[in-house]
Amino acid sequence: MTIQITRAGQDDLSRARALISACIQHMESEGIHQWDNVYPNSDLIAADIANSTLYVATIDRECCGIIVLNDNQSPEYKSVDWSYEGNRILVVHRLTVLPHWQRKGVASSLMDFAERFADENGYAKKPGATRKLA
Repeated sequence: MTIQITRAGQDDLSRARALISACIQHMESEGIHQWDNVYPNSDLIAADIANSTLYVATIDRECCGIIVLNDNQSPEYKSVDWSYEGNRILVVHRLTVLPHWQRKGVASSLMDFAERFADENGYAKKPGATRKLA
């Protein structure tokens, strides 16, 4: 099984919306009411694509996961004393994996991708820390 991760384009909007919809249904069936039709909505996903911050994981051309990578911190995050070197902190948003692909390494691959992205783009890391890169 090969997981490919690429920056999303406009043609990925409907695939990302379908993935999020399936994940919302699955979470609700598990009693998790974190996401709904308000968040994350189509406008937000379209903005992620327009800002080139949404990445799509595919297996055999099926969109099986997404992740958004940027440096937009929620106000609650800014009050934390992070103790990292540098000013640029990479923030992960909307990490999502289709239910039938969960627990098969997709989220781990997306997080490994995020770590490589952080290293390659000069984001901060904890002093003395090394990232586990697959």
